[in-house]
Amino acid sequence: MVSDWEAAGLAGPHQRLKAPSTAQVGFSILGAGIATANGIYTESGTTGGKSSYIGGPFSFVVEWITDHWEIRDDGDLGVIYSSTDDVAKPWLVMTWIKETAGELPLPTTAVLTQGDWDAGTSFTGAGNASANVTLTPRGTYYSRPYYNKVGSPTTIPEEDTLADAVWWDADVFVQKVGTVTTYNANTDSVFPWLASWSGQPADEPAPTVIRNTVCVESNWEVTP
Repeated sequence: MVSDWEAAGLAGPHQRLKAPSTAQVGFSILGAGIATANGIYTESGTTGGKSSYIGGPFSFVVEWITDHWEIRDDGDLGVIYSSTDDVAKPWLVMTWIKETAGELPLPTTAVLTQGDWDAGTSFTGAGNASANVTLTPRGTYYSRPYYNKVGSPTTIPEEDTLADAVWWDADVFVQKVGTVTTYNANTDSVFPWLASWSGQPADEPAPTVIRNTVCVESNWEVTP
């Protein structure tokens, strides 16, 4: 059987898989009591001599203000968490403090690398065989990665037309085959392979979901 990425010409003679890039391209916030603050943050400039970051689609900003880090909602709540840890990057902060507008539990932060960002994902072993697919990353949706099949549109469509894809739907990862939801995972994680998946009893067992770098064109290079 020819895999999706082989059919798309991503693997073959004179090509090899590159080592994942370790370049730091952002970070994640997870576990915060203000759930909309959780997700992926990317660099958006500098403030106070240190990099600042934004998380979308919501109006959250992380930046160094004079002598402390702030996690701030510029759209409504204001500062929700802060830290006086004088470190170069917010994912190095060891102690966050809840501000008046924040809610417990406190957030945890972790660096994201380009290799993380470039990885696709594979679903295998699902009771619903049509859900066993390999998907490639296309960007972010609700501040988490969005994936669809190799050869599918590279732009993310409107929510009511999402199909044959995996994405974060506000508080849960969702997989759709066609326009039908097959499995979901409500684990608060950045990537689908870090979540625990489940489905309807008729679709058991739930899939095994893994990180897959093979299915992404940018992860290949031409050899002499």
